[in-house]
Amino acid sequence: MRGLPIALGCALVVSVAFNVRSLVKGDPKPPAPKPCPTATVDETDSAAELASLQRRLDSCEKRGRDAARKAASADSSAKPVAAAPGGEKQPPTQMETLCEKAKRTLREDWERDKDKIVAGLNKSLADKSEQDKVIAFDLLRMQAVTGMSESTRSEMEKAYGDARRARVASSAAALAKNPPDYAALLNEGRGLISDEDTLMKRIAGPAAAESWRNEQTGSRTVLLALLATLAGQDWDESIKF
Repeated sequence: MRGLPIALGCALVVSVAFNVRSLVKGDPKPPAPKPCPTATVDETDSAAELASLQRRLDSCEKRGRDAARKAASADSSAKPVAAAPGGEKQPPTQMETLCEKAKRTLREDWERDKDKIVAGLNKSLADKSEQDKVIAFDLLRMQAVTGMSESTRSEMEKAYGDARRARVASSAAALAKNPPDYAALLNEGRGLISDEDTLMKRIAGPAAAESWRNEQTGSRTVLLALLATLAGQDWDESIKF
């Protein structure tokens, strides 16, 4: 997974996954998340540690984007970088090591807290009021990021609301199976992202769709990484969108 730009957040126990946008990127003054009634001091400490991890991973993501831009603009005729003596691979840099460690630690934490995360997901997906608030929050962010007009926002509200509610219902059904169908849940996460991009392009235009996609890269990556972890899948391919 080296070189994969990834911003992985502290999304544990409390209404994670489909609400991850408001937890990771969010509005400058988002509604405070409800504390988990069963949270312990250890969980609070773990959340603080992961918050610190998030800051370091944000740096990983920025460095990854910068490297991608430099690679894309590089002259194709540029001379290749000389290999290490003897053809040996160069050792990983400190930042690469840190990013790998951070990703591994976060995945281990999610695997350890899987039951609590799933319980939080079940509660969140079943809460119509919470889901309506998330839709309203997302629409505000869409308008702020893309500058869409009120009429466009109104059209997006209906289309996006319908698409998201359908994905939420399918996700809840996947979790209700015995055993839960985590692969289907991951597919619904990818589907929600695809729905957003398709609707944004059709209703607000290609430029708005591109702006929204770029702004959502971090939180979408978190969402898919979390769902892929629940499904027991590697991140290399499963979190692409």
